[in-house]
Amino acid sequence: MKKVIIFAVVILAGISEIHAQDTQDTLRMKIRTGFFFVPQGVFQTTEVKNAFSVVTPLFAVFSFNRGHFTVNVMYNMLGNNIQAVYACQFSKIFGTYLVSNKNVLTEGGYSGIGITMDVKEGKATAFCEVGSCWEPLKPIIYIGVIIPFMVRIK
Repeated sequence: MKKVIIFAVVILAGISEIHAQDTQDTLRMKIRTGFFFVPQGVFQTTEVKNAFSVVTPLFAVFSFNRGHFTVNVMYNMLGNNIQAVYACQFSKIFGTYLVSNKNVLTEGGYSGIGITMDVKEGKATAFCEVGSCWEPLKPIIYIGVIIPFMVRIK
């Protein structure tokens, strides 16, 4: 899993070099807050009986955006965990991201990498994510839609 995360960081760093020549307007920091409603299907590769499930978490979100890059700090109200997402938009509709979360009351967490596609003219985002819990290592695949309800602060 460490090799996958290192590979993902290298890919995101390469994408950031491609977009380094942005105009001044896109380099202004934008700060937003609000909620993400995220209906998603979860496929746990180590489970046989209950491999597929559907969950709909609600996230409280602070979002920091500069150019093609976004950092989201979120609280998952369903899973009671805090997570951080580093995202990069590499075309008008496609992007990629790294996600990591930490459980609030128990040990453990999750790390993953995903790809996104804007749908409905940017009003929602479809995603596919692959990751694993920290301990024990068990791959999980998420497929879903992010529906944002955000307010711009700055």
